[in-house]
Amino acid sequence: MAYTGNWWAPDYRKAAGDDLLILPPPDFGRGTVIGGGSWQWAISSTCAHPNGAAAFLRFLLRPDEIARMADDAGMIPVSEAGAALSTDFRRGGKSRAFFDLMQRFARQRPASPAFSAISNSFFFALQNIADGKDPHDALDDATDAVDQAIADAGSTPAPQPGKVRQ
Repeated sequence: MAYTGNWWAPDYRKAAGDDLLILPPPDFGRGTVIGGGSWQWAISSTCAHPNGAAAFLRFLLRPDEIARMADDAGMIPVSEAGAALSTDFRRGGKSRAFFDLMQRFARQRPASPAFSAISNSFFFALQNIADGKDPHDALDDATDAVDQAIADAGSTPAPQPGKVRQ
């Protein structure tokens, strides 16, 4: 059993074949939630060609481009229209379960420069517990790592929605 993201699906499909089972995420007592969102695009206030940048972003957000990015990169499409044009995420596609889970359970990830450390700490805590480490010790170690990452990022404020950091 692995608790991870859809990007591992091709490797797990190769290893397990038709025996691969994708389950909904667990409810740890506050509702079922998975991280939503990935890389974001923005146009800086100092961009020399804001109209061209905006045209490029509009191009990337067309359903056919969303489908192409999803199939090429394995990332979950951000819209039903994009999913419908995707080979992997359309209804009946081999990765459709991930799109459905995202639609149902995704919540925006924390806006923090420490997010990758937070995410990795959680992943390694679960992995260590699965490998036999005492859960209390594994979670204490993860908490220490998260606290340190937040403290280290403290001098760099998290970007605010709609704001451009100069």
